[in-house]
Amino acid sequence: LAGGAFVISLLIWLLTRDQRHPRPTPAPSAPNDKPPVLRALWQVAKQRQTILIALFAGLTSSPALAFGALWGVPYTMQAYDVSRPGAAFAVSSILFGWVLGGPFWGWFSDRIGRRKWPIIISSIITSLSMTAVLYLPGLSFDMYRLLLFINGIGAAAMPISYALVREHNPGGSTGAALGFVNMLAVAGGAIFQPIVGFLLDSRWSGKLVEGARFYSPENYSYAFMLLPALYVSSLLTALFIRETFCRPVKA
Repeated sequence: LAGGAFVISLLIWLLTRDQRHPRPTPAPSAPNDKPPVLRALWQVAKQRQTILIALFAGLTSSPALAFGALWGVPYTMQAYDVSRPGAAFAVSSILFGWVLGGPFWGWFSDRIGRRKWPIIISSIITSLSMTAVLYLPGLSFDMYRLLLFINGIGAAAMPISYALVREHNPGGSTGAALGFVNMLAVAGGAIFQPIVGFLLDSRWSGKLVEGARFYSPENYSYAFMLLPALYVSSLLTALFIRETFCRPVKA
């Protein structure tokens, strides 16, 4: 990863150029003006569409962070009787889906000139695929991995929220708007990873295996009901986001 980052940094240094424009003289601010950063944050926070877009990003990324980054591996080991490396590779199918789906959704959104329909379609995909992953009876291990991959492709539409929030806010608030959305996207893992753990503990039988708490498939089924609910919530949120037609809606 470090080597790859070095190569990308080298390419940026070689290929990227700053635009040569004279810097405008900043207008003098009144003594009682709020600092620009706080003003930009307030402008972002008071926009209903910004809140909805940030919620969509957080609700879409939370299951991947809760399941893919933490609880999915022990669940897969328990449900499919596979080794830890095998379970980790299977759960990584979500990330492989993100890698493939991210460029696709960006291209698709620009191609059709819409932002809202792609995130609605992606929310339907994630809701159905995660529900099938967790509750479809008789699911084979290969189909399990395939559905996780499909789930990752669907969830990879989340970055469209960055384009949406940029188009819903004036240029001077771009940084604050993007940071606000990114904050909620990352906060989902911090919030829902321990919530899933709490739900698992609430049904824990007290059994320990090699000093670690042992959760039965029934424990996981109960705790993981939260994950499809998050995706359904992201779908409901997406329905209230206003279409921008890939153009800024404010000057």
